[in-house]
Amino acid sequence: IMNLSEKKDADILRGDLPNVRSMYCARPGYVIVHADYSQQELRVMEAVASDDALATALACGDVYSYDAKEWFELPDSYEAIKKEKKEIRKACKMGHLASQYGAGLFARHAQMLMQDLNFQYDMTRRIARQFERTYHRTVSYWDEEQKRVEACGYSEGRILGGRLYYPAMPDRSKTANFPIQRT
Repeated sequence: IMNLSEKKDADILRGDLPNVRSMYCARPGYVIVHADYSQQELRVMEAVASDDALATALACGDVYSYDAKEWFELPDSYEAIKKEKKEIRKACKMGHLASQYGAGLFARHAQMLMQDLNFQYDMTRRIARQFERTYHRTVSYWDEEQKRVEACGYSEGRILGGRLYYPAMPDRSKTANFPIQRT
């Protein structure tokens, strides 16, 4: 709901969707509260994968500016990147999120095209390689989780359990995703 309500002029894929948020209202005497913990999925991935590089990126306050600075060797501060290198930061954000669960290169590029129809495949490949070099512990987690699921037949959340059994072995992006989402 939160994402659908954003209307961006240049976003062809969303078109003229109504503001979904405006369709909800609290009954008299009540309020609707929205809370968002910054980069929560990334924080869970950092903990589950024991990824020190991701912990470092999270500690800087803006993972995607951190990625842009590291991957494109930018001399700017994180704040300057956010303000002056918006397109590079946006590409890094799209690439990071598309890479988070170990999808293949074509799937990552498809996800990036959904956000920007002009996104170049070479840029997807560059960002994917940089992601895998920088966050190699997350990449190791993908394979470790895949092997664990092959051995037991299910994915499991790391807090309070919760299992998803697979009748047939799913691809790596599914086995990497469930523990993070469930946790």
